[in-house]
Amino acid sequence: PLNSISEDTWKLSFGKFLETFFYNRTATLNAPEHSCKCQMQTSSTLYFGCGQLAARFTYEKVKPFGVFVRKVLPFEGEYHRNESLRQLELISNTSSQLFSAFDQHIERISREARSLFGSPNRPDHLQ
Repeated sequence: PLNSISEDTWKLSFGKFLETFFYNRTATLNAPEHSCKCQMQTSSTLYFGCGQLAARFTYEKVKPFGVFVRKVLPFEGEYHRNESLRQLELISNTSSQLFSAFDQHIERISREARSLFGSPNRPDHLQ
């Protein structure tokens, strides 16, 4: 059966909803007219909506696999050396292209300035 939710629940933020659903294992669904004290995380399907979007949350118990954490990770020296050289080459090529484009731009501006000062149509403030 459909039950209306309280005003406080209606105004619950999505972040608070996720926090309550995933981390509060003792939260219960309290429906006084049905005297339901079901655990929210494991015994329900919850929905959250915003505008035209809706998300459905259900709980499914999983058995985690064991996790082995290494104290030391292997260092691939050759890989890091090659990657550093590749990046250095890329930086060198890119900077060369940038400086070349800058030199061409400065040369063009210099030509335009020289032609401006050598022409009879000089601006009044330069005569």
